[in-house]
Amino acid sequence: MKKIIFPVLSLFLLMAAMPSCKEGADIDMVQIHKVEDSLEKFVPLVRPCTVNVRTVEQEELVVTIGSPLLFQTSPQAKQEVAVRIASMALQVFGNDNRLKSGKLVISNDSRNQEVSPKDGIITDMKIDSIKKLMTKK
Repeated sequence: MKKIIFPVLSLFLLMAAMPSCKEGADIDMVQIHKVEDSLEKFVPLVRPCTVNVRTVEQEELVVTIGSPLLFQTSPQAKQEVAVRIASMALQVFGNDNRLKSGKLVISNDSRNQEVSPKDGIITDMKIDSIKKLMTKK
């Protein structure tokens, strides 16, 4: 009896320790690099710049751009750029992803290599709204 209980108990503990399955496809590094490479095409305001694209637990997209030109634009222009980047990224990642939110972080330093620069201006990318619009099509 002990020979049966130990393996069953071990299996139960192993299953409990595993992360829960989440709906949606994972975003891989190839897709992230494709978004980084596409930014110049979709956002001509960002030259010269450095770009850092990452996801937080596959649910939040964070795009950090170091661009004095973009840094100095109006909040409305920053929002338009954020939405354009989000739309492009969602097309690259496909409809079946787990993204729920996103933010564009803009730094005045074109050589910025930090994910969260001290001078960073954060703009919501409206990922949830854009995903809803894309799934209605």
